[in-house]
Amino acid sequence: SRAFITINGEVAASQDGFKAGAAIRAGGTLVIGQEQDSVGGGFEASQCYLGDIYNLNIWQYALSEDEIDFLYSSGRCGFAETENDPQVPYSVVYGQEPQGNAQFVDGSCSDSEDSSIGKVLRFPPQSDASTSNYVQFTADFGVDALNSLSVCTWYFKSFSDSGRFFLSYAISGDDNALIMGEWSDHFVFYIRRARFDTDIVLEQQTWYHICATWSSDSGMVVYVDGENAGEADLSLGATVPSGGNLILGQEQDSVGGDFDRSQAFAGSLYNLNIFNIQLSADQVAQIYGEGTFCEAVPDNFWTDEQIAISYNTISSMAPSGAAVFESGEPAWRHGAKECASEDIDTEEHNPNCWEVMEGKRFKGKDNAGELVALDLASAQAACFGSAECVALTCEEVAEGVMCTMQSSFKKTKKSPRHTSYKFVC
Repeated sequence: SRAFITINGEVAASQDGFKAGAAIRAGGTLVIGQEQDSVGGGFEASQCYLGDIYNLNIWQYALSEDEIDFLYSSGRCGFAETENDPQVPYSVVYGQEPQGNAQFVDGSCSDSEDSSIGKVLRFPPQSDASTSNYVQFTADFGVDALNSLSVCTWYFKSFSDSGRFFLSYAISGDDNALIMGEWSDHFVFYIRRARFDTDIVLEQQTWYHICATWSSDSGMVVYVDGENAGEADLSLGATVPSGGNLILGQEQDSVGGDFDRSQAFAGSLYNLNIFNIQLSADQVAQIYGEGTFCEAVPDNFWTDEQIAISYNTISSMAPSGAAVFESGEPAWRHGAKECASEDIDTEEHNPNCWEVMEGKRFKGKDNAGELVALDLASAQAACFGSAECVALTCEEVAEGVMCTMQSSFKKTKKSPRHTSYKFVC
């Protein structure tokens, strides 16, 4: 007998003779989303599933590779059939009552629809930055190694310290194969341990379109909002192998680990795509689309097979910790731009809507978190972007202002060093 695991229709792992002669008895308890250490219980929070599942079926025989390939090729929403019907079809799973916060939700079943449009990847602000917040997967570039690449993304930072990283790609023997982020208050771009220290300074609470490009023949070029922002003759003759560990939100000091909380990203990313070419200035301008935040990557990049990893692929991954993909009003409230008219049902943040209370601070247990910002305007914008925050109590610190976010503003008390603000519109 042979056991094997497939991913996207292809065998990813196999073992001959695995559990030969064994049997699985009927009548047991099947749990989706947890791992049982006793029948129907013994769950651990660290082992609970985070993410989405669709069309889960269980057959009472081993599917052939051809059957699996046929199921996959029919698409996520296809209705391909196997030689024998599943013993536990998805219709039975769907008929069960979910527990806790698990739920069945309606989703689009159009394979041609790009579900990533308008879906922002958000990480908590600096005060809640954690090594638990990330998106991680094995990067398949479609070739053994790249001798040129480009990474383009919309970028929004919610931190005031000097350096954090939003993308890290590590391979065996090189945990700095590809890194993007900020260091010493400037944007940096690594390829195979060579670091390009740019002169680019990025402000908080502001969306930028960043494209970092590289070729083993000509080096690196970084673009911000469609314009060339710096070049460097680095990593000439290098290659970036496929199959490494790609993480968004953390910087790896070993493959898949050794994160540092002080380097954990705080902010949002949108429409991050990795291309298998060094984009030209004209191509970057085309992707930037004159600042059209929700502009999809033009069709010619797909037809020319120039996208190694798409944002659609990234957005299908399950985030870890407090990282989250969100769209519509929640994304907009956290700073995202409008992607469709139905996304927005509230006016934009109005700085004049804040009532000032000098020498007072809010008291009670309605603390919605802490934040440090360069200035009051940034702190107020961050509060407005939070679904829970309706008021702030702030004081000046060396880094700017430190504020406690409040989910209500019922009571205040005197405090000479504090100033409180409540959003009244």
